[in-house]
Amino acid sequence: MVWDPVEEEMLVFGGETPNNGCPPAERFLTYCPYVWAWNGESWRLAGQPLLRRKNFGAAYVPEEDGFILFGGYYGANNEFPTTTLRWNRSTLETVAVTTVPPARRYTSMYYDRGAGRAVLLGGQNQSDVWWFQSGDWTRAPTGSSRWTQTRSTYDPHRGIGYGYGTGTGVGLPEFSSGVDWVPFQPA
Repeated sequence: MVWDPVEEEMLVFGGETPNNGCPPAERFLTYCPYVWAWNGESWRLAGQPLLRRKNFGAAYVPEEDGFILFGGYYGANNEFPTTTLRWNRSTLETVAVTTVPPARRYTSMYYDRGAGRAVLLGGQNQSDVWWFQSGDWTRAPTGSSRWTQTRSTYDPHRGIGYGYGTGTGVGLPEFSSGVDWVPFQPA
């Protein structure tokens, strides 16, 4: 799920569907290839980017005028792709990058407005943090998400990214000032 600030709606990409969520002709697909949009009142089919994948990270990146997607898995053999994809609300395309993060699933992404980059957090068997900026990936120098099955978001008012997941420090949300993760201490 990712927020589209241009259309002002929430988007849901792909995922797994047990006989629902896809049109009747495709009820038995394991991975639904559609994008659904919620505007606060109703759902609409926003597109079919042919992304048959689940548990990947996605973030809207203004500089790309689209959504960057990475990770996840699909297929009978649980294939782990390492392609970086961009969806521009009508087409899904592969982004030619020089540096590629290791394959991962159960990952999440958010866009850090202050730094002008997307942030990819951990994932199963991964405890690293990656930045997507200027059309390529860079591994964060000291960042470590320490989780699998991550969830994340960005607070534009405070300029802070928040992450949460299972793994080391289970149940403890953390926040980032851009490089390292610090345990969240409620006031």
